[in-house]
Amino acid sequence: MRLRLTAVALAGGIATAPTSAGPLDPEATRGTLRVYADDDHVVVLSPSVAASTALDPATSIAIDVAADAVSGASVDVLSSASPVTVRELRVELGGRIARALGTGGVMVAGDARVSHERDHDAARAGATLRTELTDRNLVLDLQYRIGLDLAADVAAGPGGRRISHQLLFSASQLLGQRTVADLIIDVSLAAGYQASPYRHVPLVDSSWPLPTWVAEQTPDQRRAVTVAGRLRRALTGRWFVTAGQRFYADDWDLTSHTTTLDVSRQVSPRWLLGLGARGYLQDGADFYRSVYVATPMPVLRTRDRTLGPMRSLYTSLTVDRTLGERPTHLVVACGAMSIWYLDSTLQARRQALVTTVSWTSSF
Repeated sequence: MRLRLTAVALAGGIATAPTSAGPLDPEATRGTLRVYADDDHVVVLSPSVAASTALDPATSIAIDVAADAVSGASVDVLSSASPVTVRELRVELGGRIARALGTGGVMVAGDARVSHERDHDAARAGATLRTELTDRNLVLDLQYRIGLDLAADVAAGPGGRRISHQLLFSASQLLGQRTVADLIIDVSLAAGYQASPYRHVPLVDSSWPLPTWVAEQTPDQRRAVTVAGRLRRALTGRWFVTAGQRFYADDWDLTSHTTTLDVSRQVSPRWLLGLGARGYLQDGADFYRSVYVATPMPVLRTRDRTLGPMRSLYTSLTVDRTLGERPTHLVVACGAMSIWYLDSTLQARRQALVTTVSWTSSF
């Protein structure tokens, strides 16, 4: 059993954070502090601050900066237990500009984001086009993103460069006064170095008692497509339900299915209760093996058990409390998660208890 605690504190002047998919809040500020700790000796501090403002009635801009400070020795950090303490600091800076075109519900936006840490640099840039049709009952979104990742050479192994492209289409249709249906199609291509410089793979030789350790090697290109559907419905004035299904496939011969179900009830104007469940299953990549033999030398090899066949189940209970006269929210979520790695010699099952506490205030 693995215990995990996550605490989140937010303060600022926003109710909704700007995202790459939606319009910006014309005047907003936000400060966030996330604290993560578990019994695997890992502590993560993640402070961030974001601000947005309107340049004119049709144009808004936003900037944000965030950091992640990691300290610990964990199977989650290096994908294998480490006897030494790992310390990492990642800093991220992002910006976005959005403009409404006329009064027909058309919006265009552009965004960019860069991050730096000791052994990895990343940059992302994207453009979004949104339009509303049929008396604003249908919302269409089209996004394109390009990314560059640079994994630095480290003592444990080589690094490399990866370029990624993503095309995302989404449609939200109002089916009635109580029901909204969403369709999401995501197509991506990544080319370049996609392994981990820290991960080495043991090769077993029947003529030698000890394995030979070699650097991980994965394909240089990965094409993937994701199709997801979601249905949101207000059953009554107090009961709400959301159901979703997601399918993923790539040319590494990995496919996965995700099913989600969330039910919430407005107990009173200040209390909201929610129950959620998510089930996930996948087969393995075609080159994944629990054990690799040394002869002949496998060209592709990985020790990443998340590329093998696996199953997971997550359930949660959420309590949302509105405090005071101003829009201040206290949210407490408690969840349990089980993951089954069906073909892993390192760990066949993982269990976790997750608690999240968040506080949001605006002024």
